Amino acid sequence: MVPWSMIGELYPTKYINVLGSLTTTIANSCNCIIIQLYPMMVTQNRNATFYFYCIMSIIGTFFVIMALPETRGKTRTQIEETFKRKLQIVETVETFRKIKDVY
Repeated sequence: MVPWSMIGELYPTKYINVLGSLTTTIANSCNCIIIQLYPMMVTQNRNATFYFYCIMSIIGTFFVIMALPETRGKTRTQIEETFKRKLQIVETVETFRKIKDVY
């Protein structure tokens, strides 16, 4: 569910065609792997399979809550600005690390 909602809201407008296709390919590949592994996992240990998927769902929920910004009521431009600010912070930290390594 997350990849499909990310396509429309979080990707920059000029890259949405490429990133949308890439996201769809990755999501469908992961779905194929899950579908192929599930029967084998269930025959080995049914409870472990249930707990594995439960833990993965919890991790995915925390990722959505922590990593993805709230987009309700925001325009596409405001969302892109949020990511640009985050990228600038990361670039600034990397610059300071490089300066620190030189001295």
